[in-house]
Amino acid sequence: MDRTALEKEYASLPFSDNFIFTHVMENLKIAAKVIKLILSEELPDIFDTHIEKVVETSVGVHGVRYDVYVRTPSGGVIYNIEMQQLDRKNLPKRMRYYQATGDTSFLQKNTDYNALPKYYTVFICKYDPFGHGLALYQFQNYDTVNHIPLGDDTYKVVLNVNGRTDRKELQSFMDYVRDGIVSDNTTREIDEEVHQIRQSSILMKDYIDMKVHDDEMKNEGRAEGRAEGRLELLKKAVASLKSSMSIEAIVKMFEISELERKMLAI
Repeated sequence: MDRTALEKEYASLPFSDNFIFTHVMENLKIAAKVIKLILSEELPDIFDTHIEKVVETSVGVHGVRYDVYVRTPSGGVIYNIEMQQLDRKNLPKRMRYYQATGDTSFLQKNTDYNALPKYYTVFICKYDPFGHGLALYQFQNYDTVNHIPLGDDTYKVVLNVNGRTDRKELQSFMDYVRDGIVSDNTTREIDEEVHQIRQSSILMKDYIDMKVHDDEMKNEGRAEGRAEGRLELLKKAVASLKSSMSIEAIVKMFEISELERKMLAI
């Protein structure tokens, strides 16, 4: 997609687009309202919020990039908030890994386990991941026989914006995420922030650069895939023909380059 087309695309991005969502949530006032709407929890007046926070616990281990990472001043509560548009059929395991990675990055050497914060992993989904038609799914660890909470202070919450709730303000928020319907002060405030972000030439450039880079990486990946596929076919061809043909004849037949010869060790 060329830059002109990307400019047009950017001008109409909804709140549910990850780029727009993360930048809207940089507004501390809006972040606090969204958390209160979903969790019915008040945030303190001062807190830290980070967008697209990257956590890598060690080399070679799958890293995590959080959409929105909110931390209270004391560090006693963490809110990881994600916008999820597509059903990739991995949400429960993904939530498990996000919370575990967050704990690993938080707990320093020789630190007592009790220093771990209360941790909320919240996914706002444009689909129903569990198929029960509920607006809000709330999970925590507990004894499955006696229903005693484990008390590990970890909570996993999924907001299905296609569901229905009798909580009027939350329903308005869900309608806005799903269809862009502005119906109260909170959604109006979010929508105004969305429009400001769309009008930012700096953020538009960031978005376009990101999309162009992503396209380049995909193209490189496809090219590498084709090269790897050809190399695998050449390996099989050499193995099956070398007993009846000379290497030079095989090279000529398949137009094998010098680089490919080195990679095939022939």
